Amino acid sequence: MAVYIPNKLWGGSIPYVIADENPDFAQNHINAFNARVGKEVFVPRENESDYVEFQESSGHATCKIGKQSGKQTLRYGRSDASIFHEMGHCAGLGHENFHTGWPARSILVDRKNNSLHAMAFQRNQSRYQNVTSYDRLSVMLYGSKSLGVSEEQFLEEAIIKEQFVQNTVLSELDVIALRQLYALVQDR
Repeated sequence: MAVYIPNKLWGGSIPYVIADENPDFAQNHINAFNARVGKEVFVPRENESDYVEFQESSGHATCKIGKQSGKQTLRYGRSDASIFHEMGHCAGLGHENFHTGWPARSILVDRKNNSLHAMAFQRNQSRYQNVTSYDRLSVMLYGSKSLGVSEEQFLEEAIIKEQFVQNTVLSELDVIALRQLYALVQDR
């Protein structure tokens, strides 16, 4: 994983609560995320005023990038990719497609592309910084459908011969980036 927003990092562990009636899915993924990173990135909330609330959603999975003030909502679907991707956002990570080394960068720069992700990139590209090299295996990488282009155009622009695969777990570079960004957080 390579891109993040510097002024949106939590500065320590991320306090959380789970709003679901059956919290096992979220809790198991929080535990897996922390174990994979090797740090207590997400910790149960005690009385912190800034925290994240995990909510299962039948609609769009979403979480604002990095620390917000007060309660922050992380909505996820019941898929590994969905929840790990949104947890990455909560920790401050942006889409891997915003990395300066992404081979298909021209897709997002194209002013005719009116997908939400292209518009977000055009509006915010100067806010993101690389922390590792580009990672085609990152859980934060989006495929062609989300970027408003066909699979053929995506592959042609990206000069990628193999089929795009959405990763469902944190990649090695995702882990390296999170360990660097949360270096002060206690190891597991």
